[in-house]
Amino acid sequence: MKLFRLLTAFFAAVVINAPTTAAENASENAAAQFSEFYPVKLPLPPNWVYGDKLGDRILKVFDASYTQYNASTWLHNTVLQCVDFYYCNVTMIYTVGTGKDKSWIGVIFQGPHATKKDFIRQPGVGQSAAYNRFRVNATEGVDSNAFEVY
Repeated sequence: MKLFRLLTAFFAAVVINAPTTAAENASENAAAQFSEFYPVKLPLPPNWVYGDKLGDRILKVFDASYTQYNASTWLHNTVLQCVDFYYCNVTMIYTVGTGKDKSWIGVIFQGPHATKKDFIRQPGVGQSAAYNRFRVNATEGVDSNAFEVY
């Protein structure tokens, strides 16, 4: 019985306090660094998708019904997904389908920043936009590590 009490005391002291420490560390890091997203200049019409080379660097793909979001709110959702991944340096949004089957697609990528050469045109795609992520240190400016190939 004493062993059980010791284990209970250990978990109460260590495990319960761990999230508090993690949250404190996260808030310290968040204050020191943030991200800025700059658009990749893709010519009109906005029917672009990622090419093969960029497709090899996908971290995550997600979708939602077209009626749940507009372009601005879907982009915001995608940017938040990217910020959650340390290695994410590129985001892309676009729509597919028609009518009630129309959907938003969001994709986040690792690796170096994208250029127009990394995208191809695709019939049936609309409202496409891509952004490069730059990490900015609040005291020193843009973080050069953001440009490394992972």
